[in-house]
This record gives sequence, structure tokens and C-alpha cells, in this order.
Amino acid sequence: MTKKILLLVTLFFVAFSLVSCGPENSDNPKEPELEEFDPNKEYQLDFLGWGGIAEQKNFQEMISKFMEEYTNVKVFYSAISDTTVYSNNLVNNANSLPDVFYVPDWDYIKWVDSGKLLNLKSYLSEEEIGKLWPMSIDIFRWDAKTKTVGTGEDIYGLPKDLGPSSIVYNKTLMQQLIKDHQLNVELPSATQPMTFTEFKNFLKAFKGLKVDGTRITPITHYDVSTAIYSNNANYYTDDSATTSAITDQNFIDAVQFVADLSIDGLASDYATAGTSNALTRFASQQCLFTWMGPWDMRTYWESLSFEFDIMPVPVGDAQGAKSTTTIGTVAYSVSAASQNKAAAVLLAKWLATSETAATMNYQLGQAMPNIMSMANNEWMNNVGLSGVKLYPATKSVFLDHVKGTETMGGKSRPYYYTYEKTAWDDLMDQLNPVWAGTKKAKDAIQDYAQTFQDKLTKLHKNLE
Repeated sequence: MTKKILLLVTLFFVAFSLVSCGPENSDNPKEPELEEFDPNKEYQLDFLGWGGIAEQKNFQEMISKFMEEYTNVKVFYSAISDTTVYSNNLVNNANSLPDVFYVPDWDYIKWVDSGKLLNLKSYLSEEEIGKLWPMSIDIFRWDAKTKTVGTGEDIYGLPKDLGPSSIVYNKTLMQQLIKDHQLNVELPSATQPMTFTEFKNFLKAFKGLKVDGTRITPITHYDVSTAIYSNNANYYTDDSATTSAITDQNFIDAVQFVADLSIDGLASDYATAGTSNALTRFASQQCLFTWMGPWDMRTYWESLSFEFDIMPVPVGDAQGAKSTTTIGTVAYSVSAASQNKAAAVLLAKWLATSETAATMNYQLGQAMPNIMSMANNEWMNNVGLSGVKLYPATKSVFLDHVKGTETMGGKSRPYYYTYEKTAWDDLMDQLNPVWAGTKKAKDAIQDYAQTFQDKLTKLHKNLE
């Protein structure tokens, strides 16, 4: 117990240092002093990211290409594979940050409010902003007066990518099972989302079937935030994330839908079936469905021996519901204390906005292009790709969730709107009995509603 208290106290003072020692007052941010890039000057930059082996390989290639184009800039790229370790590393080194580094959506408010990120507004032209997905740049806007993300003119990050998550299925196995068992189902549509009820019935058609003597679980798990958003519900009454909305019936019904999938044997237990081993079970054909984002392309190309495809996330039965997936993102941010701001901004802009980087991103299987025209054309038409890299065939699903259609859309993950993700983490912990089937969603949520509200209030006070 003593060690736990000591750890909490230590983390508190580290976090306090993060938000209190910035080079500028975040309530009244100064206009950044624009530094011009000098092609005759030698620059050295430290660039820190995170990601698995595939992503690190991809970024090594992209950084090498950048240095070919800008021979006077030497970039020292390093990466940390674990996101928690990465986040803690940044906090522990808050007073000695790399020139360029990833800022995840779950830590964005904390970092932008600290005053330690360079305001990139003056470095960006309207032309550069205009060619990107609006959401990809708007998500890194910050209004210091109202302390809200997604609004205002100030921009403290450039998009690494937009990551719409969708459901991926083993197309080869599904076709085989439909034929062998004469199932009365068709392959999922890429344009017409199933309802929760339709999807549940679809999964039931495959329940109990075996592959090489092993009984399959239809889906590895179901993303709870996607279910909530797709049932016309939200965690908060608005994007300020100050007032809880978790007792809304639509919210409760969505949580119960996720739980029922596990209880009915259609999905693994949510509490133990996270993405850490989902790909392994999907690749070994223990499960027919799992989840996928554009960032997974290279891993899936290299790991899967079968054809796979994606479908829109199912839509809830609530009035006004729309198929709405979570869209995660990461910022390329520049340290306000960087001694080489011009070169650091150049690197961030090159990675986020250049056609060269966009082409490499999709051809390496790293990301959907940030540039709208390239996503709609080169990426969709597989320019420069061949063979297995043509999977998934219905990449348009990713685009539709980002662009928004009459039936499909996307929304930032819930912890993007709060100072840190603890309130969401704690809520998920409280829902473990619901996933296990020992408690109904309504009871668990009502029991925890006031505590959740108290946590939101406390997080909001961190910005005062």
C-alpha cells in the first residue's frame, strides 16, 4: 500500500510539472516567432514515435526519403513499441522533449494546455490545410480561452493519420463455411450497415462451426465506444466532456448489446479479449471477425494467408442512430523549446502533408493518405500496389466513415475530449461484471453514474 501511495504522489508531481513549467502561459498563448528554414544550414533533429516492428520499418523508410530530399537535415529517429511506456517516457522527459514527437489523442489536451507544444498556425498555409481531411486538422485545434479541443485557430499538431476502425472478416473462410454448411447468409455489404440485431443473427449463423476440429468464436470482441456512438449515444452531453450522459437509455442498450455478444458465445469476453491477441486468433482462424484500421495494412498483408475484407460497423436500433466508428489519431507535434523549430516544422509538415509521404504511407501499408484527393484516387485505385496488397477490396468503408455519408460516420474516441483517459478507463473497469454477465448494464451504469460525473468534474478542473 505504501508503494502505491508513493507511486501516485510521484506521478502527481510529474504531471504537475508537465502542466506548470511550459515556456508560455497557455491561457494567453503568444504568437510563435516564425523561423525560416535555411537550406544552407545544417540541422539535427530528434524524432520520437511509437509502434510495432512494421511501423518502425515504415518510418525508417520515410525518414530516409525525407533526408534524401533535405540533405542538410539529419533526423535521429527512435521509437517505443508500448504506448503506455511511450506516454510515461514523454511525461518523465517533459522538460527535455524531442524536436518532433507523437502526441496521442488521449493525452492531447494535457500536452496542449501545458504550453510545451509549438503553435503551428503561422507555419501553415490555407492551401496546405485545405487539401487535408477537415477532421484531421480540426482535431488538433485548441481554444485556450474556452479550454476546448476541435475549435479555434491555434493548431498544435499535424495529423500522422486518421484511423477509422472497422470490422474485418476472413472472406476466404466465410465463403467456405457458407458453401459447406449451406448457410442462408450473404457476404456483408460495404455500403449498407447491418443493424445490431442483423449482425447478431449473422454471427449466430456461424456459432458452433469448426475449422480443422476447432470450434470458432464468430468475433474476437466488440468495440464498446463504437457500439455507443452507433446507437445515437455518447459519454458526455457535448464535446466539452463536463457532463455525463451515460445513464441515457441508448448508452445502456449499446453496452448491453456488447455484453450479450459475449454472454451468447458470439464474442470472447470483452474484458479479456482486447486487441493484444485478437490478430493472433483471427490469423489462426479461431475467429471469423475482428477489428482493423488502415494502420494495420502491412501487418495484415504479412500475417494473413487468406483474403480479408471490411464492412461498416453495425448501427443500433435507437432513433437517429447511424453507423459510427471511432476514429483515432496521433499528432506530429513540435517542442516549443526546440532549437531547430524551422527544420522540425518542415519534418512534421512533410510527414503529414507531402504527396511523397502520403504515397509511401499507403504503399507501405501504414496509413490512408491525409490528402483527400490522394485517398479518393491513388489509394482507392491501388496505384503502385499489386497482389495481396489489394486486400481489403472495400477500402471505401474507411473513406465513408471519415467523409460521412447518409448512413455512416465517425467520431473521435471518448478520451480525446478529457484531460486524461482515467475516467474512461475506470468506467470500463466498472463494466467488467456486465461483460461477464453477472450484472446488467443498467444497474452497473446507474451505480457508477455519480462517480463518473465526479471524475469528469475533477478532470475539467485540471484546466482551470
